[in-house]
Amino acid sequence: MRIAITIVGLWAVLLTLSVTAAEVAATSRIDAVTVYLSGAQVVRSAQIMLEEGEHTIVFNDLPAEAVPGSIRVDGKATAKLDIQSVDARRLYIPRANQSLLHAERKRLEDEIEKLRDERGLAQGQQDAAQTQKTLLGNLAQMPGRPLEGKESMQPVPQTDWAQVLALIGTGMTQAQSSALEAEVTKRELDRKIEELEKKLSEVAPARVQQTEVKVFVTAAVPLEVELTVRYQVRNASWQPRYDARLETGSKTAAPRLDLTRRAEIRQSTGESWDNITLRLSTTRPTAQAAAPELHTVTVDFEPEPEPELKPGLAAAPRRPQVV
Repeated sequence: MRIAITIVGLWAVLLTLSVTAAEVAATSRIDAVTVYLSGAQVVRSAQIMLEEGEHTIVFNDLPAEAVPGSIRVDGKATAKLDIQSVDARRLYIPRANQSLLHAERKRLEDEIEKLRDERGLAQGQQDAAQTQKTLLGNLAQMPGRPLEGKESMQPVPQTDWAQVLALIGTGMTQAQSSALEAEVTKRELDRKIEELEKKLSEVAPARVQQTEVKVFVTAAVPLEVELTVRYQVRNASWQPRYDARLETGSKTAAPRLDLTRRAEIRQSTGESWDNITLRLSTTRPTAQAAAPELHTVTVDFEPEPEPELKPGLAAAPRRPQVV
């Protein structure tokens, strides 16, 4: 009997797990963006296949800049689908391509280290050339420098100073050329190192902060649904710009002024707005689109004094008043 109870209990647990809402990961794409003078509204969509029952659809590709109070979800389905609730939160999400990111960062770091070693060699070449120039400069001053002390009484050996000065000139030219070559090499290496460090900083980290949206739905039958997620971001704006072209005219043509309207759009939301429908608006929306808070209103009747009744007259009904 105890074994039978255990089996029945296990079957009940398995049945409960099958009925519990299953999480379905959804990948959305940006369809349209409306840019305001301050802020923007982004519209994303995703195609999802659902089985019958309760499900939790999880969106992990919304940016961290998404305003939580502005997130709205609706959709179209091939059968009856009920959207129960929508929850949103910010969290750090690990990227799926961890190994690729690590390999790319390692490659850039190794290349930067190699370039820094080459720069150290170029710096050594420049220092050696500078030392050579200093020694050659001291050697060039020797013919006009008198000997001091006891050595001044000794005979001075004959020196072919013309050959020495020619050697000094050749050495100076080579040292200057070597120093200049090292300086050019250092400058090129510094530029390459700067570019690689910029690429390294742009490589996505292992974890990124995103906005997670969970949509709780109930499907009556297996169906296909297209969910639309709308939200606002603050780090976006646009400004009008105008191009003016003036033709002064001539004896046969009148002066003419053409104005071309343009727009300068800026955004730092962390999203790519390529190949989308882009609209501009002069309105100023607000993300506070939640239902207003309802305060308690008390309705009561103010008591009235009982009128004095005359013989043969009935009392008049009391009139309600709202406070």
